[in-house]
Amino acid sequence: MATGGSKATGGSNAAGGTVNLGGSKNTGGTLNTGGRLAIGGYTSIGGSVPLGGTANTGGSRLTGGATSTGGTNVTGGANSGGTTDSGRNISAIATEGMHTCAVAKGGVQCWGHNDSGELGNLTTTDSSVPVLVQGLAPNVAAVATGRASSCVVVNDGVQCWGFNGFGQLGNNSTLASMSPVQVLGLTSGVTAIDSGDQFTCALVNGGAQCWGYNPYGQLGNNSTTESLVPVQVMGLTSGVTAISARTVHACAVVNSGVQCWGGNPYGQLGNNTTTDSHLPVQVQGLTSGATAIAVGEYHTCALVNGGVQCWGASGQAGITSTTNNLIPVQVQSLTSGVTAIAASVYHTCALVNGGVRCWGFNPYGQLGNNSTTDSFVPVQVVGLTSGVKAITAGEYHTCALVNDGVYCWGYNLYGQLGNNSTSDSPVPVQVQFP
Repeated sequence: MATGGSKATGGSNAAGGTVNLGGSKNTGGTLNTGGRLAIGGYTSIGGSVPLGGTANTGGSRLTGGATSTGGTNVTGGANSGGTTDSGRNISAIATEGMHTCAVAKGGVQCWGHNDSGELGNLTTTDSSVPVLVQGLAPNVAAVATGRASSCVVVNDGVQCWGFNGFGQLGNNSTLASMSPVQVLGLTSGVTAIDSGDQFTCALVNGGAQCWGYNPYGQLGNNSTTESLVPVQVMGLTSGVTAISARTVHACAVVNSGVQCWGGNPYGQLGNNTTTDSHLPVQVQGLTSGATAIAVGEYHTCALVNGGVQCWGASGQAGITSTTNNLIPVQVQSLTSGVTAIAASVYHTCALVNGGVRCWGFNPYGQLGNNSTTDSFVPVQVVGLTSGVKAITAGEYHTCALVNDGVYCWGYNLYGQLGNNSTSDSPVPVQVQFP
């Protein structure tokens, strides 16, 4: 176990301040994909790829770890009768910047943005409905989506596809691939996976390994050198039960506590500093009780004893505050009943008693409450009050697995809602599987 951590020598030093997120919708109908907001000295990386996001449901981007019984009556834009989709056997969902993937019948289908082949269907054409990933072996157990790449756990190993400019596909190359390639060294023992913007982390035999982009130490190997193959996160060789990655940092649940590493300009490492760390540091106050972790752009949230605690950039901690939080704070009204969490750029969602609540910035309706008004405290997603099995949050959209079907809401320029449309929706709409 890493105890302490090192001072960043090659990372950023953007300490203090609050994030000015704007929150206004681009009325011209397009999103500037040339780079994300420059916040705290961090700028867009790999400018040829779209904006990225991260979701983590239940600690790894699997199924959210939550089950729920009972029906769902999705209204206000979704199929008001709910969905069963019983023949598809959808077991997991994941969404990143502008594309989304689902595990269905042991295979994977993806939809949305595809300029780097991240949909895995041997093309670079966007799709507003799910398409089948080509060349995957059966028995896919989990899926993770990065900024413009995707990965799966299949037969206890890892395969990835899409953009690879920083080695995030893990095949000792920087060449993009429109179909799955094997991550070197990870052919067995993998139980969870999560992709950040340009790097990926996996839970392997109880330890953590990461690969790809690394200027802020987000690979956790006490270095800022990118790696084209998996490297061991220092100190995390056992006891890891969940892992989550994002733009410049990553976190893990280790022996029921939480440790984080990488960029830290807004305190997203949770160790009461704004200093980057190239190896894991202990989140202050979270040494036990944690079961899941979700890393956002510049904030982090953990599921602790059935409630949610968050830290990092202001506006993301689920409390009415305009100051950054360098240590965990309790999310307002979410003290029990929470079974999964998902964090993205500037919004977060929780699976609560089988329903979904979200908070944060909301310019495209990603909070799902039939509004584009920001909310610093959790609000109810329209229609999703029960029956939800898993949640995942993309750049400016959100998805939920409901009664073996999938519903999405928010930004939709590239078809990432999967409803055969490119119109935004502030309420859940049903993904149209073929």
